[in-house]
Amino acid sequence: MIVLNSVSIAMATMDWVRDYPDRKMAVCIVNALFRVLFTIELLLRFLYAGPRFFADGWSLFDLFIITSSWFVYPLLGFRMFRLVRALRLAKRVKELQYMAKALLTSAPQMFCIFFLLTIQFYIFTIVFTDLFKDLYKQGHTSQDYFSRLDTTCFTLFQILTLDVWSEIAHEVMAVYPWAWFPFVFFIMTTTFFFLNLIIAVICEAVSKVGHERQIAKLGRQIGLPNVKSDDSFGSVVVMKTDADLLRLPKKG
Repeated sequence: MIVLNSVSIAMATMDWVRDYPDRKMAVCIVNALFRVLFTIELLLRFLYAGPRFFADGWSLFDLFIITSSWFVYPLLGFRMFRLVRALRLAKRVKELQYMAKALLTSAPQMFCIFFLLTIQFYIFTIVFTDLFKDLYKQGHTSQDYFSRLDTTCFTLFQILTLDVWSEIAHEVMAVYPWAWFPFVFFIMTTTFFFLNLIIAVICEAVSKVGHERQIAKLGRQIGLPNVKSDDSFGSVVVMKTDADLLRLPKKG
């Protein structure tokens, strides 16, 4: 039902629907029907679960999306926000569950990385603004890249994505031949270093979740469904339950 609702919301943005009042009305009726069905589903889940309903994060997420859809329904942009409910499909696909768990596991490390990146970005914004703020005023660049902090911040973000950064650098180097150094240093320390650091953190989290899956699967096979892994013993995995303590060698 979520998938069908996502399709109907997407159809509401298409010209062959928006340009024909009867088709537009039909799509609106379908979307309203889905809204009613989702509301009924939410009420039934609340009646079944009782107070436990508010202990489930997905239930609170659905409550927020469905409630907001009733109050801001006339605004198509807010209606599109209901498409976020498609994330609930991850709850039904195990591989997506594990990937989501890996991303959540890596969240603290990712926050630290983005915090360091923000600090470095701010430092480079000040440096580039101080060095090259008068270039556009003097007619040396085709666009205003570095006259203000906000303009410099946007330019550096563009450089961070490697979007036509060489053209910007060549315009600046035509006036300051040494300008290649701050550009290259910025790209090396942000785009390459932090990007690889983010990839390493995600890969480590995915590997950890995959290892936990193997341990849990092995626990079920030997009749210990509540088994947990503990990597504090180096090359040995300690598996603990309430009544058992097993040590199994790691694979690889």
